[in-house]
This record gives sequence, C-alpha cells and structure tokens, in this order.
Amino acid sequence: MNKSQIISTIILFIGLISSCSEQTTKRNIVNIDNIDSIKTVIEFEKNVQEINISYLNKDVEFVGKMGTKITLNPYSFVLDRMEVNNGDSIKVRLIECYTPSDIVKNRLSTECENKVIETAGMIYLGLESNGLQLKLKEKEKISVFFPKQKGKKEGMKLYYGKEEGTKLIWKGPVREEKEIKLPDTLYSETGNVVLHHNDLDYYLFDSYKLGWLNCDREMIDDATLLKVNLEKDISRYQPSMVLIFNDINSVCFSILEEGKMKFYGVPIGKSATIIGFASHNGTEYLYTDQIIISKELVIDAKFDVSTFDKIQNYIEDLQWGDYGSH
Repeated sequence: MNKSQIISTIILFIGLISSCSEQTTKRNIVNIDNIDSIKTVIEFEKNVQEINISYLNKDVEFVGKMGTKITLNPYSFVLDRMEVNNGDSIKVRLIECYTPSDIVKNRLSTECENKVIETAGMIYLGLESNGLQLKLKEKEKISVFFPKQKGKKEGMKLYYGKEEGTKLIWKGPVREEKEIKLPDTLYSETGNVVLHHNDLDYYLFDSYKLGWLNCDREMIDDATLLKVNLEKDISRYQPSMVLIFNDINSVCFSILEEGKMKFYGVPIGKSATIIGFASHNGTEYLYTDQIIISKELVIDAKFDVSTFDKIQNYIEDLQWGDYGSH
C-alpha cells in the first residue's frame, strides 16, 4: 500500500464487535497497561488492547491503558449457535478514545441526530471465543467506569454506537450515570489508608451491549450549518475534514456535498480548529485554521502541499484545547 492509499485509509472505520453474564463469586484483577499503544496515525489498530480470560463463573475486572475500568462476568455471555464450555479462552478487545487524536484516528465523532454532544470518553469493547463473537445474555450487563478528565462534568449519560454505512452513529442517551457507593475511606488489610472517596474519579454506567460506548452529554447551544468551499482540484481528491472544538470536548466530521464540505448542527459562538487533509498521486495536502462559529458561516479552505509525516504527526499530537498550536 502506497502513501496515497494509506492517507485515504486514515479515516477508515474499525469494525464493530458484539457481546453477554450470570452470577458472581470471586473477583480477578487483570491489568492490561503493558500492551503496545498506537504509534502512528495510519496504524491505528495498534490501539487495540487485548487480553485473554477464561470462561468461568467469577467477576473479572480490568483496567485499560487510559484508565477505563470494566467489570464483567464471563458467564454473562453466549454465542449465537454454539455453547461456550467451562474454561474456554475468551479474547477481550478494548479501544479507548479520550483525546481528539484517538477520536479522529478511529473516525469517530461527537454527534447524535445531527446535534453536537460533548464527550468524556469513548470505548470499544468486544469479546470472542473460538473465533466467534460473544454477546450479552438478555438482561445481563457489564459495568463501565470512564475516568474523569479535568474534573467532573455534570449531565453525562451513556450512548450506544450503531454502524450505518461507513459511519458510526451515536444512539441515546440510553443510561443515566450511576452513583458509586463506597465508604469515604478504604483500608488495606494492614489498616493503612489506600483510597479516599474523592479519588474515585469515574463516571459509572451499566451497559447491556458491547461494541462502541460513549460517555456524553447534550449541548443546548444554538446550532447552524457550516460550509467550507474547496479549491477545484482538492474537491476531486475526496478530502477529509474535521472540526475540533477548543472549549468543549467535541469532534465533528464533514460531509462532501455539491463540491463543498458541510458540518451540520455545529454550536454557534464556539471556537474550533478545522483540519483538512487529502492525497493524490503521491502528494499530500493539509489545511488548518482557527474559526469561531457564526450563523450560516461559509469559509474558503486553502490547502498547502504537505508531507505524510507532517500530517501524521499533526493528528497524533492533537489534544483538547490545542487552539491550533502545531
């Protein structure tokens, strides 16, 4: 695969996997922070963390590299056409997306029914056994703890991801945040203080599905349509364009219509970084700008010749509130 083909696959979608539980007894703690993290924009599948657990009737709790904590019981899952036998190996796959870089690389957005929502983190969770996908039994659930980033945001709820064509659509909200009920202070077996209640910085949800899960809240801002005019040559190269907001944790991808890039339902008055990239015959193109959303805003995008490495590094380094500092 050449660089032109690779650039065009930066935004390709990672496929979804499904999921299923029963009674609990012992708890097994598994840490997976030693798994290689993603290294480049285009090799985003390295962001998939994998562990193997056994099909046994006991709670399993594991923590991802970015702090997501998940509790499940393997007996809560089934296969469609065959039984899972006691002791069988189950592969758990986890993807964590807490930065705009991770969101862009996985071709995700923070949109629900053409409205921008604000995220506190997105994950993908899938389980399989004997090469087949598992799903949750009816009425069974998993517990998902999303770590709080830069303090608690009120009104966070759980959304499910649904694949429609080549795009993932968020459906919901489907669950309210649960209260974490623990004593004010936890003690170790020796009596030493190990954790204060204030340190429990998570959003907790029960989920009755696997696949893509999103901890989000609705925005109440007035919204508008943003149009971006493209140079004639660039419009023929099928560019990708993304809007990353500077003061809310939201990301939107555009749609190419009538030779223009269009962003639907973007909040008026918000500042954002807009990024476009394209590739044609071995040449890469990059466009970046800082904008403030106004009603029915129309802007002209001028792409500059760039390099594969520059685009790759630019996206890799994106953080919330960057304000186009690259």
